[in-house]
Amino acid sequence: MRKNIGYFLLAAVILTGCSDSENEVKAEVEQSTALSQDLLEKYKKQINYGQETDLIKDFQNDIVYGFSGIEVNDELLAIYNEAIVNIIQSDLEKYVIIESYISDEHISEENLNLIEEEKEEYALDVITKLDDYISNFDENNNPTTKLEYIETTGFLADNQEVQALLAYSHLLQNPDDHAAYEALYDNVESPYRGIRWGEIEGFLSSNGVTVDDWKKIRAMNIEKNKPEYKATIGMTAEEVEKSSLGKPESINRTVTAYSVREQWVYENGMYLYFEDGILTSFQD
Repeated sequence: MRKNIGYFLLAAVILTGCSDSENEVKAEVEQSTALSQDLLEKYKKQINYGQETDLIKDFQNDIVYGFSGIEVNDELLAIYNEAIVNIIQSDLEKYVIIESYISDEHISEENLNLIEEEKEEYALDVITKLDDYISNFDENNNPTTKLEYIETTGFLADNQEVQALLAYSHLLQNPDDHAAYEALYDNVESPYRGIRWGEIEGFLSSNGVTVDDWKKIRAMNIEKNKPEYKATIGMTAEEVEKSSLGKPESINRTVTAYSVREQWVYENGMYLYFEDGILTSFQD
C-alpha cells in the first residue's frame, strides 16, 4: 500500500511539473503575440500617416537586427512589403537614399522585380533629363534650362550613362573643372559607348585627353583608392583581393572531404592561409 502511495505522489509531482512548464510556455507565447500585435499596430499607424521610411527603418531594427525579440510573421511581412511598394511607387529617390541599409531577405520576389523595374524606368528618365539639359546649352555652353535635382547615390552611382552625362555637363560649362574630369575617370569605364559617347571622346580629345589616357588614369585612380589595410583574420578572399594586397602571385590549394584550404603567395614574401574562403592566418 505504501508503495502505491509513493507512485501516486511521484505521478502527482511529475504532472504538476508538466503543468507548470506548459503554463510557462503558454505565457511566453501570449506575451510574444501581444508584443507582435503592438508592433503591428505601430506599423499600421506609420502607414496611415505616410511614414513608410520610418516603418522600413524600424522593421530593420525590430525584426532584421532582432532588437524587439519578436519573430517575423505573415502580418508583419505583409505590412513591411506594403511600405516598400508605397515608397518606391510614390518617391523612388527616397527609397534609393535608404536602400543601402535595407535587407532583401524579407522583400517578396514580386516586389524585388517591381523595384528593379522602377529603377530601370527611373534611370532612363534621369538619362533623358540630362540629355535634354545638355541639348539646351547655348553656343557658349551655358545652360538655358534648369536641371532638376537628381539623386545620384545608390544604384545610379554605377550607371555609366548617368555618370558620363553628369560629368560631361560640368565639363562643357567649365573645361578646366578638375573635379569633373576625376568624376568621369572614376565613375565611367573607357571606352564609354553610351549616349553622346562620340561627343564626350571628341571633347576630351580637344582638351588633350585620349581614350588611352582616360583608361590609364582610371586604372591609376582605382589602384590609388584601394583601401590601405593589412591582412586581418576573418577577411574573405574577395576582401583581400580588393584591398591594397590585391591578387597573389600564386595559389596553392588543398581540397579535403571537409574543407578547401588555400595558401596565397605574394611577391613580397607574404603568405596568407584561407579555409573555405576565410583568412585564418598569415605570415609576413
